[in-house]
Amino acid sequence: MIRLQQMWRTFTSRKWALYSALVVLAAEMLGSGVGCSPDSPLENVPDPGDVNCDVLESTYENFGARFFQDYCLRCHSLTLESDWDRTDAPQEIDFNTLGMAREFSDRIRLRAGALGDMPPRLLIVPRPDEEQRLQLIEWIDCGMPSEADSEGTG
Repeated sequence: MIRLQQMWRTFTSRKWALYSALVVLAAEMLGSGVGCSPDSPLENVPDPGDVNCDVLESTYENFGARFFQDYCLRCHSLTLESDWDRTDAPQEIDFNTLGMAREFSDRIRLRAGALGDMPPRLLIVPRPDEEQRLQLIEWIDCGMPSEADSEGTG
């Protein structure tokens, strides 16, 4: 019985330490201006007409698929069924294929590119750097091309 009481005291003290740490972390984040949106907007977002698509080398295969894998599919994937697994990402917004991503190209351009609030800063996940975000914007502005498009099968 004494051993059980000792284990309970250890558990409750660790639980409160964890709660305290989370409260401090949340206060720090809110106090430092870190919120949900926008996290780090780009200073010079190109206008859609400013991109020279004739020299764009980015395709879905060499850029887009990897971008979505690295930064989006942790929450926006058909394989995630519960809101918990999706971190509350809307069920109907998934980027498993190029076609699915194209449906939300304007939203992706704004949120992951220009504003930089996707993925949310409050999640402990990798985030694209400014260069990747600019590349994303240019790729979207050129119609999110894929190698299949140039082969006439896309």
